[in-house]
Amino acid sequence: MFSLRMMGPYFRPFLWLVLIFEILGSIYGYYWYKDQLSQTPWYLWLFTWDCPFYATLFSIWLFSYLRNSTLHKNNLFTAITWTGLIKYGIWTVIVVQDSYYWGSPVTIDSLGLQISHVVLFIQGLILLSKVHFKNIGIVTTWMLINDYMDYVVGTYPWMLQEQIRMAMWLAIALTVIQYGFMNQFQLKSWWKTNFSMND
Repeated sequence: MFSLRMMGPYFRPFLWLVLIFEILGSIYGYYWYKDQLSQTPWYLWLFTWDCPFYATLFSIWLFSYLRNSTLHKNNLFTAITWTGLIKYGIWTVIVVQDSYYWGSPVTIDSLGLQISHVVLFIQGLILLSKVHFKNIGIVTTWMLINDYMDYVVGTYPWMLQEQIRMAMWLAIALTVIQYGFMNQFQLKSWWKTNFSMND
């Protein structure tokens, strides 16, 4: 599995560069939501700006990792960050692709949006080596709350009306798939701890 240390002596300067771009990308992400946020009560913003929020969490995690502070060692924080990066990285690319089916034009903005969210997904893959799935109930509950807020309360990102049902079921499916993935890892870890045979 890919490790952050595979780059040897170059990995820390490279990760500082990644952090700078991640912060800039997060700022642009919040800016992208500016029109929707202007029409959304402030207390719902946390459930509105999904992608830049998880990019921000990754920035915080990465800064903690580079500064060798304790936050990046917090399993719950790392697991929530990982889940958001993977889920919304995949979700956004599929929803943008679906918008083309409904007649939206292929633009530089839409292509850039997809590339940036592929990067989110890749960051999630990198972070996977740092996650220990011990809080899957809390993580899954948080993601289900996000799904509820998006498609019952209505904080989902603006999209074509025709896309909403597909986007909702996709979000729920990704939450369930990630739960299954995390549960499998937790069961393997539990089995290895309790039933492994020593020579």
